[in-house]
Amino acid sequence: MILGDLMNTSMLLGLVFVILACVAFLFLDRVNRSDMEDRRKKLISYGLFAGLVALSVLIFRLHSAGWITEKGIS
Repeated sequence: MILGDLMNTSMLLGLVFVILACVAFLFLDRVNRSDMEDRRKKLISYGLFAGLVALSVLIFRLHSAGWITEKGIS
């Protein structure tokens, strides 16, 4: 297994995603309150959301790899 039991893996990865999403939204709120130019704010926002999407894809890949390994599917 990747991180141990499959259910614990999915719960741990879900918790990591929620924590990182909260950090990203707090950072995004701080950026939106700043006096940066709008173009830079948009780029930072798009970058944060792209990072969250990439993280969710990575989490699904890790979880599915663990599930396939556990079930013995080739």
